[in-house]
Formats: sequence, structure tokens, C-alpha cells
Amino acid sequence: MEAPEGEDLKPKINITINFDGQVCTVKVKPGMPFKKIFDAAESRFNREPGTLKYTFDGQRLRPEQCPAELDMEDGDVIDAHLPQMGGAALAPLSRQRRRPAYHF
Repeated sequence: MEAPEGEDLKPKINITINFDGQVCTVKVKPGMPFKKIFDAAESRFNREPGTLKYTFDGQRLRPEQCPAELDMEDGDVIDAHLPQMGGAALAPLSRQRRRPAYHF
């Protein structure tokens, strides 16, 4: 017996995206590129497209990847972050001069 035309043969999974205490859950096909998932999340979090960075199990996600590549399962959570700005070393607040040691 064949599946009716238009019926999805691949099951969808629910993925939760966590950003700054807010969460949104999206139902996706395992082969859907993360780009589409990121766009949906950024829209729900009222962010401009491309402004958030995403990690899963500590690994940075790329837009061209998909949940199937990472063996993601129903209920997995992706963490969204604002990009880190800067990262340069801090200059010392004050420099102390070495004073000559006086021996009496």
C-alpha cells in the first residue's frame, strides 16, 4: 500500500531553541537546513536574521548543516547566543614604576 500523495514519509522532530530565558519549539524534518530553523527562531525572538549564533552539545552549528547530520532527536535543545564582541586583552589600569632599592 502506498502513502497518499503529499504525505511526508520522513517523520518530523521537535527542536527547542533557548535564547536568554526564552524558548521556542519548532517541528522540522531531519534534513531541513538549520538556516530555515535559525530564521524562524530569530523571527520569534524579534531579532534580525543572522544576529544569533547557535550551539548544540557545545558544538557550533552552521546554517548549511541539518539535524540529521548531528543525529538530533525529538526534544533536543539548541542554545542561541548573541555573538561575542571584542576579545582583545585588557591593558593594565595603572603602571607602577619600580623604585630603586636603597641599602643603608
